[in-house]
Amino acid sequence: MGFLEHLQSRIILGTYLYEPHSASYDWEAMLQFKNALESNDHEQIKTLLLEGFCVDTPLIPSHETALIFALRHKKRSMALLLLAFGASPYVHTVEGFTPKMLSKDQKTLCDYFNRPLVQTDIFSAVHKADMASLWALLHQGESLDSVNAKKQTLLHLAVLSNDSAMVTFLLNKNLSIDAQDKFGHTPLMYAVLSFERMKIVALLIARGATLDQRNYNHHTALTLGIKKGHLDAVALLIRQGACLNIRCGIHTPLALLQEQLELAQSPQTKERLRALLVYFYTHGAHVNATADAIKWTALHLCAHYYDAPFYISSIKRLLALGAHVDATDAVGRTPLMLSASFGRTQSLKLFIHAGAQLDILDKYGWTALMLAVFNNHLECVMLLVDAGCDINRSSHKELNALKIARDQKHTQLATYLKLHGAQEA
Repeated sequence: MGFLEHLQSRIILGTYLYEPHSASYDWEAMLQFKNALESNDHEQIKTLLLEGFCVDTPLIPSHETALIFALRHKKRSMALLLLAFGASPYVHTVEGFTPKMLSKDQKTLCDYFNRPLVQTDIFSAVHKADMASLWALLHQGESLDSVNAKKQTLLHLAVLSNDSAMVTFLLNKNLSIDAQDKFGHTPLMYAVLSFERMKIVALLIARGATLDQRNYNHHTALTLGIKKGHLDAVALLIRQGACLNIRCGIHTPLALLQEQLELAQSPQTKERLRALLVYFYTHGAHVNATADAIKWTALHLCAHYYDAPFYISSIKRLLALGAHVDATDAVGRTPLMLSASFGRTQSLKLFIHAGAQLDILDKYGWTALMLAVFNNHLECVMLLVDAGCDINRSSHKELNALKIARDQKHTQLATYLKLHGAQEA
């Protein structure tokens, strides 16, 4: 629609001078919408609104909104549908009639416009999917850009309401689909965390939500959906292209799926999880993704943490899923080297048992044994020596385990190394 037509519509009907979608005005969609309106095709109207057609777009050539058209032509159920999807009750006709005036001889609609509005704030109105109260608050000057103390936008709250019409209304009003709350959660993440919100998940994906957006704990909608066990949402996300190899802390989608399979009780759930695992494997999923400049895999991160049962079980799971036991980070260190450096004996045993190479040099010329000696971890030194590491391996600077022990005044370690054949560099 041209500027003069927008201006005329603004003056006569009180509509917005500029609609967000009008820069690329979809004439075909407008004609489909008008035809569906005239033929009372509720499903087509809902489809077009869900796809992004603005409910208050002035119709050509009358420049009336769909709500005015429905009320003029006594299409009561259509008018109620339009109101549910956020049609403005504050527009007026060229004669000055408002929707309330046009509905006075239609009981259901008259009751709708005359019902007392609950005293509420804009956040509660959206959370309760109360469109009438929302419009009243907007008419009083409240803003759709409002954000509460949790940094939740109205779209976040609309998702919590599980009301497709409210979500659609806010999307069609151009609210950010990827807005993040104080924890970094997007509306799509809110949706996947409830089994009842599958329609909202599908709607947000269809409207272009970023699938691999991370929250502040590095989780994505996919990993949150897997942890929640919302397998319908997981299946839809991966069909739509969510990254299968994103790393969220010690978690990867593949490892999370395996964990869910280990916890599952129902045979049906186990069957679905196995099917998803097959899909992941056949589409290139693995557990060796890195997520930061230091290039740590999930296995590196587990090796860094304490030898708590949770991390040990995670290491076992990752190894079973094909984690590269000798993957090197940005400074050339393997998970085994991190375990030796931090004194993590339990994880060190697992890596040794998995066949990890014992004598890899990092970029500084240090081996796992040297790191264990430097940090005075006697038990780790003993495990490495018993496993057959090269006790005399030296760096390009002629540094070896025995020299490090003496330089650091680790007398007990120096004695142990000498007893097991260590020589001066």
